[in-house]
Order: sequence, then C-alpha cells, then structure tokens
Amino acid sequence: IQVTARTGPTGQPRPSETVLVTALSAAEADQVRQFETQIEALGLSVESARFFLATYYADLELYDAAITELVSLAEEIPSPLAHRLLGDVYLAIGLDGQAVQSYQEALRLAQEQGNRLVQAEAEVGLGQVGFARKSFEPALSHFRAALMLYQELGLEDNAEAVAKLVADTETRLPTPTP
Repeated sequence: IQVTARTGPTGQPRPSETVLVTALSAAEADQVRQFETQIEALGLSVESARFFLATYYADLELYDAAITELVSLAEEIPSPLAHRLLGDVYLAIGLDGQAVQSYQEALRLAQEQGNRLVQAEAEVGLGQVGFARKSFEPALSHFRAALMLYQELGLEDNAEAVAKLVADTETRLPTPTP
C-alpha cells in the first residue's frame, strides 16, 4: 500500500513509503492458528518451535510475525540460521540495511561455529542485497564466496544456481576502458 497525500490545497502530492500488507481470510487465519497449536503440541524446544513458526509465517508472507519470532530467537541464542532467515525476511520486504546486518551476523556466527552451509547462504544473501543496490562488484565477491563454499560442500545444485548469479552479475560490471 502506498498513500499519497497533499499538505495543502496547492501542495504537491507526496507519496509515502510502500507498505506490504498481507490479509488472511477467516479460513486462512484458522489454518495459521491450527498450525500454531500443532507446533505447541509437538513438545519442541521453545527455540525450535519459534524457528518453525517463523519459517511458516515467512512462507505465508506474514513478515511481521516472522520478524517478531526471529528477533526474539536471535536475541536468546546466537543462531546463524535465525539471523540468515531474518535477513531473507528483511530482504523480501525491502529493508536492505537490516538484511545486511542480519546476513553479516549470520556469516560471523556461522564462521565461528564452522557452519559452512549457513556461511554460503549468508554470502548469497549479501550478494542479493548488493545486486539489488546495483553494487555489482561487492555482490560478485559474495556470490563467488558462496559458490566456492557450495562446491566444497559438494552441493552441486546450489553451486549451479550461484554460478548463474555470478555470470549474471559479471555481465553488469562496467567494462574497463583502455
């Protein structure tokens, strides 16, 4: 939603920032409540339940609920996965600055914990932010780092997808003039 307002009878129309709103039907809201009840009934740890709920909310584009769960989770335990998912949610709603912070924290924690898969995912996220900002050289650096990690992990499908991002980003770099 974007609201355009005039500040007076002769004022120029001034648009607000765009806001993403997801409205659920009554049936969809009931499904969400049923899922929440099912998660509670599984007897998972609080952290696992929050992570499952946050993932579910993000899939439904209930970003505010996903952010609430992930921020709380990330504050309680240093989870690179929670920070990476939080970066994904922020990126999805156009909060690039918050996405960068979350991806950088995910990368830092993943490196500390030796979690190379989340390192690769955080590098991809940072590359996507750079690409969206048209900062192609930093984006390329992050995509290449992710590509190397995926190759080392033997995740060929992921490596192939990131190789395409590398190639696409390389085409957007300015050509050096002689």
